[in-house]
Amino acid sequence: MIKKCEISGSIRNASQLPIRVVQVAWQAETRWLIEDKTQSQYPKGPGIWSEVSGTAPPSNVHDHIDVPPQETVEIPPFEVDISNAAPPDAAQLSPTNGVQVRVRWLLVVDNSGRRWEIRPEKGDRAKRVRQPWWKPESPMPHQW
Repeated sequence: MIKKCEISGSIRNASQLPIRVVQVAWQAETRWLIEDKTQSQYPKGPGIWSEVSGTAPPSNVHDHIDVPPQETVEIPPFEVDISNAAPPDAAQLSPTNGVQVRVRWLLVVDNSGRRWEIRPEKGDRAKRVRQPWWKPESPMPHQW
């Protein structure tokens, strides 16, 4: 069974000013194959497999990435332990969409010191952040 996977990414600055990505938070969602014994007719046959979502997806935060204007900065590959996300009786990761990494939010400071919050899954533009900007249930840092 797979215990680790390697994740890499990139951040593009499409503006005319340099930015500093103070934090980028991501989450790795896993899909696993489990043998479905209720549908199997032949005990020694190839078997029937069901795809199941992983439990407790791993997440992480990267800090302080400077991105020049109109450029793309690569995040170097890093290993993530996904063994804790495997459900009981999992045989292997799904071959089609075993690991999907999603960026949850970015905290960005532009050249003039303005702070921005970006949530790519919402599809909105970057939102300017002013004090007080955090919510009590927010996983984001209070000081940045």
